[in-house]
Parts: sequence; C-alpha cells; structure tokens
Amino acid sequence: MTGQTHLGGEFIPPQTLRLWTGLLVLISVGIGIPWFLWGQRRPLADVFVGPHPVRDAGLALMLGVICAFLASRLFPRIHSLARVLYLVQEMLGITRLDTGTLVIMALGAGVSEEIIFRGILQPYLGVWGTAFLFGLAHPLSPSYTVYAAIAGLLLGYLALWTHALLGPIVCHAVYDGLLLLWLKRSPMRRRGNI
Repeated sequence: MTGQTHLGGEFIPPQTLRLWTGLLVLISVGIGIPWFLWGQRRPLADVFVGPHPVRDAGLALMLGVICAFLASRLFPRIHSLARVLYLVQEMLGITRLDTGTLVIMALGAGVSEEIIFRGILQPYLGVWGTAFLFGLAHPLSPSYTVYAAIAGLLLGYLALWTHALLGPIVCHAVYDGLLLLWLKRSPMRRRGNI
C-alpha cells in the first residue's frame, strides 16, 4: 500500500488528498474573492499582495522557517505536542506521501486558512478573536489548541503589519511544509502512552 494515506482505517490515494486540498482552496477563494470585492470593497491586489510584496514575502519566509525550526525542537520535548505530531503523522500516513503531496497540502492550508481567518474574520473579530477561533479550529489536544491560537496571533499581527494576506500565507505554508517534510524524514516514534 505504498503511496497511500491511512485515515480512519482506509487507505486514501495521494491523488484524493491533493484533490481535497484543491477543493478546500477553491472553496475558500470562491468565498473570499466575492467577500473582498463586495463585502469589504477592497481591490484584490490590496488584499493579497499589499504595498511591499518582496519585503513581506521575505519576512514571512524567514518567520516560517524560524517557527518550523523551533516547533521541530519544541514538540518532541512536550509530551502532549509530541502526541499530536505522532497522531497526525499516523492519521495522514505522512511517511508514505511524496514530497509534492506534502507541498500541496502546506500551500492549501496556507492559502485557505489565511483567506478565511486573516482575510474574512480578522477585520471583524480583531487579531485576538480570530486567533482564539484559529486555536479552536485546531482541536487536536488542549495544548495544541493553545499553540495554534498563539500561531494565530503571530499570523494575525503579520497580516496587520503587512496590510495583506501574502505574508501570512507564505509564513503558514512554509511552516506547515517544513514541519510535514521534517515528519516525513524524521518520523515521530511511539513512546509511552502516545
């Protein structure tokens, strides 16, 4: 069954996982673009790219790499977070997935979640309210929910500072991509009661 993902006792082909990721992006873009155009009456270039795209993408890339590095060192040392990584790794069958699928998953999460949370919700709920919801949207464990809320604060303030979604999208996608690739190359081992 090489090249397939294990989820809920079934093996899902990577093509299906890529299709789901693509559909999630299409749905979020399909909701986001009309929302930005008619609901907020902002040009799409302002929403997505902002006034300093090169600076913002560079900063976001650097933040994504730093945060992924720190998470790769922190998660294995905190039992509840190590357990989350182990369960995600097993649930998605990360070690069996090709690098392209992992990159597509990371890009999909970065684009879709940032459109919904930072693009649509944050203008109405503020950084802290959106970060709280972002944490609740990641209920893998209580500690991971808190961790995701803190990540939501970082992404929210990045969106505020850059005045666009490019920074949060790049940071989120780089972070997820590097962590997925790290899990593929250095899989978490079952320890104790993980």
